[in-house]
Amino acid sequence: MSRFRFRGVDGAQIQPQEWLRMWADQYPENDYAEYAELIAKHKSLSALDFEEIGKWKDAAKTQAKWKVNVASVAYKIWMQAASELPAFPEESRIADFLEDWSNRNYTDEYKNGAVKKQFGLSRATTLLHFISGGRFPIFDSRVRRALKRLLDEPEFIFPTILGARGYLRN
Repeated sequence: MSRFRFRGVDGAQIQPQEWLRMWADQYPENDYAEYAELIAKHKSLSALDFEEIGKWKDAAKTQAKWKVNVASVAYKIWMQAASELPAFPEESRIADFLEDWSNRNYTDEYKNGAVKKQFGLSRATTLLHFISGGRFPIFDSRVRRALKRLLDEPEFIFPTILGARGYLRN
């Protein structure tokens, strides 16, 4: 018996294959050409590629959003990635990589004062996802919501609470 509860749009339980088809249809592969290109060149990503990854992850579709001091954009850390050009770490160093990147801090300056922020596990797993050629998944709010629904367990301890090592354990 599966631990997961697969539900259709009406909330009724459905077979896993039907659920996969339903969601796969929502995300046609040809809609994400830039994504596929970045995944394909994961071993030779350039500074501009890391900027594109940041724009994609933080939904910064315009130049007005892709700059410092924009609330939902970690521009300063994405630019660090563009400068450092991180490569896929050795297997034994993946947790260290995630901890390093997820714990990187930056400060946005607003009229009402400075706000200290963290890059976070969601963005760190996005970096890992792209530099691993898609081998490691992105763990963000959409995935947390999906797991909560699939597991039908509101008390499920998400890896973000456990940090980078929790992500690798689950």
